[in-house]
Amino acid sequence: MGGGFCLIYPVTADSLEALARFPQIAKAIELPTGGSELEIVRLLRNTHYSHLDRLLAFIDRELAGSGEIGARAVKQTDPFHLNESLAELFLFTHFRKRLGSAARPAVFPKNAVGPEIEVTQPESTVKIEVYSPLDLAGYQLVTDHVRSLFKYIDVHRGFRLEVAIDPVDNSVESVWYPYTLPAGDDAVRWLHGVRASAQTFLGGTNLRPGDILDLAGPGGSTTLTVNVQEVFDDPAVRLVSFTSGSRSTDARLLFECGTPEYTAGSGWGQKLKTKMRKRQAGPPTPGVLRVLVLNFSQADTGWPDFYAWPEIAMRLDKTVRLLSAELTSGLPYDLVLPARLDLDCDFGVPIWLDAALTEPGTEFLRSAGLRGEPRPRSRIEPIAGELAEFIEDDR
Repeated sequence: MGGGFCLIYPVTADSLEALARFPQIAKAIELPTGGSELEIVRLLRNTHYSHLDRLLAFIDRELAGSGEIGARAVKQTDPFHLNESLAELFLFTHFRKRLGSAARPAVFPKNAVGPEIEVTQPESTVKIEVYSPLDLAGYQLVTDHVRSLFKYIDVHRGFRLEVAIDPVDNSVESVWYPYTLPAGDDAVRWLHGVRASAQTFLGGTNLRPGDILDLAGPGGSTTLTVNVQEVFDDPAVRLVSFTSGSRSTDARLLFECGTPEYTAGSGWGQKLKTKMRKRQAGPPTPGVLRVLVLNFSQADTGWPDFYAWPEIAMRLDKTVRLLSAELTSGLPYDLVLPARLDLDCDFGVPIWLDAALTEPGTEFLRSAGLRGEPRPRSRIEPIAGELAEFIEDDR
């Protein structure tokens, strides 16, 4: 998701200095003078954030031994695609630590679809595909891009901005505004329009502190407000804060409200169904365990391990089985494994679609460190019956 909207990140002395500390990344990319669309350049510009510096050190360490998996990550020009590629790299590294050279990047013919990872065992082969669906694609697309859009706008001045997206009214229903934002091409078109307006507004000769730009949000349910706090002659000084209004977007709602049929019929469920239909680990084959790792690291939620709560794990199990039953030509995968793929991978409760493979497959999960168990929620609900309000920590 999010393809079609790229930003240009200036290649500065700071980013080149950072790149010098990461020789494997330097070998893998070519930095033009001026600017680059590569998301890795954004990371290199922000190594003062310890978590980004740690991430770059991880990529540099794992790049040489990860083949096409690592190469894809450093070539991405979209933050969502970068996160998807990093999820594959996180999982591959997890396998390598536990299984050594038995885990390798999958190889398949050019222009064909296939899994990301293969694990060769004495009596079987495991093929692993990773999928990182967004739960609210339009909302996440907009909020993830907006702050960077202003921070990296091509104008010859610096500034400090307060940027906010809020519902158009204060009604009780307004907290659900993220569900009204359009996804895909409509959101991308809106972002392109915002970029053009921002270019004119911030590039104007008379820009002053206190100036305000108001724009209609995508879908008409929100407004975007840009408040100029300070203006600087140095274009390298860019300070942009971004906030979003009170909202109810926690991804767990897709698995707590209604029934499994509701979850299966949601946008999230239908995206998963489309992914399963592709059967990227191949058809059912004797001696092959086909695994779809369902990555929740990009879910918009304040409960990062919610997929392992007993009631959510049960809903996921029923939803995946419903979607699988709607597909023809046999089971799309033998096992679907919920997970959160990051520097410290975490795994949920396995969903065995082929029950005959449960016993031998469970031994593989144990040896690979993939076996997850149901767990209670990690903290108490902030306010009984209500969702917490979270402020986006955007790029």
